[in-house]
Amino acid sequence: MDAKIDAAQAAQCFFQQVEAGREVATMDGQNAAEATAKSVPEVPVVAHRQLDEIRNEFFNGGQIADHQPDRAGCLDEHLTQRERATFIVAGTGPLLSICALGLLPAPSTRRTFVKRPPPFRALLRNRALIDYVAAFAGNTWEVFAVRVWFVAYLAWLLRLPGNYIPLPPLGLVSGIASLAGVPVSMVMAEIAARRGRRPVVIGICLVSVATCLVLAATAGGSIRIVLPLMVLVQITSFADVGALAGGAVAAADPAQRGAALALYALAGFTTGFLAPVAVGSVLDRFGGVASASGWVAAYLVIAFGSAFAAWAVWRTPG
Repeated sequence: MDAKIDAAQAAQCFFQQVEAGREVATMDGQNAAEATAKSVPEVPVVAHRQLDEIRNEFFNGGQIADHQPDRAGCLDEHLTQRERATFIVAGTGPLLSICALGLLPAPSTRRTFVKRPPPFRALLRNRALIDYVAAFAGNTWEVFAVRVWFVAYLAWLLRLPGNYIPLPPLGLVSGIASLAGVPVSMVMAEIAARRGRRPVVIGICLVSVATCLVLAATAGGSIRIVLPLMVLVQITSFADVGALAGGAVAAADPAQRGAALALYALAGFTTGFLAPVAVGSVLDRFGGVASASGWVAAYLVIAFGSAFAAWAVWRTPG
């Protein structure tokens, strides 16, 4: 490709990159390894600005370039039927939850307060509750970061020499690994209720931190070592969710339980949004998704979540 390229050439190069990247997430392990190793047209430095502009317009759902025959439908043209179906299925979840509200039984008695409920700021004076809120924030930091970057890391590992093993579609592998944490969380919540939340939650957090540290130490290593660790961290990161929620409910004033759970969810899902962004920024800073140093730094950032959660639960009043 010449040093100077026109808009049509830049857009064509970009869409070839999109197609190659999309194959990684939708094909099985062998095809993912082959797709990530595909030869995509090299882009000269002087053309990067053109590609950046096209990427921005593509991901904002806008018009791509004047040379495109169907500018309004360009984004839709590059979404497969499977991807559209995925978004449709994901969007039905909130609708089903709204419908489920109508199935809830009516309260047998109407609760009344003898005196006015405490103000919202009273929540901030409940140290035990705030500690569980902070712990959940650390927990979701790790959970969301692990889930968002699972496929990208696994796809890179599979393309390394000697690392290919036959696998189902990588998105399916990630989904099964994340679901494995749900029954473990239920069991751990029951154990925590019987033997004390603090030691159980701290123990789970320390195991999760240790797993992240081992993943950092083995970044770019054998798939037969790293893949089990990746599945394990999906489980350990979620294993204490039930115990943390139980602790928050127990610590909340019954008159403020709804507000307490709202604060709990707000803190948790805020860090759940921020963590994948932080990991992506660290990856870019330390070499990118195709470098072992980038993933070392990424898993160190991920480990911070459970480390913080363990500290928050440790300081909870007995």
